Amino acid sequence: MAVEKELIALRKDYKISQKQISKAIGLSEEQYRRKELGQYDWRATEMFAVRNYLKPFIGPRSLNDIFFDKTTQNVYKAS
Repeated sequence: MAVEKELIALRKDYKISQKQISKAIGLSEEQYRRKELGQYDWRATEMFAVRNYLKPFIGPRSLNDIFFDKTTQNVYKAS
């Protein structure tokens, strides 16, 4: 599953809106939407902020589980 799809699925599974998470991590809703869709790359600080925000919902899952390709361990980048 692509990074973007993984993040969208997690957010939707826990009924978290883009507005809620974008506000919590300090991005505009539009910036967050574009990053979630893979149009912009994630900064390391943003990845940690997303992980920390989701931690109460997803428990011990790591940044790798959310933002890295599990087969090659490469960060997905927007085309």
